[in-house]
Amino acid sequence: MIVVRWGLWLIGVFAVLLAVPVLLDMLLHRRVCWSEPLVGALTAAAVVAVAYGLAPQRRLWAAFAMLCVGSALSYQLFDMWWYPECHPQAYERVRWPWPLAVLSGAAVFVALAVRARRRAH
Repeated sequence: MIVVRWGLWLIGVFAVLLAVPVLLDMLLHRRVCWSEPLVGALTAAAVVAVAYGLAPQRRLWAAFAMLCVGSALSYQLFDMWWYPECHPQAYERVRWPWPLAVLSGAAVFVALAVRARRRAH
């Protein structure tokens, strides 16, 4: 039964990983010149929070695992970040979106760890 619950957890985390960027991009389309860094940071935070919330057991470890996996996967996209046409530095390479996404996911993880520690005492 626990294997089924972890399988459902993985499906839920994957669904959030797909749904959050699509919904945020639809919401921010034409409102913000360059929405990808914001979408990446909010997606990282959402994935860590949902991984914690849906995990059947060992919630902090599940959230930490998703933080690590997400950081590693997003690092693979790191070379593909360029300022968009609407930005004053158009077509120049940019390096700060990846650390922003990792920091947002890490901030959510730290907040969840503090919350879990306080609940345990």
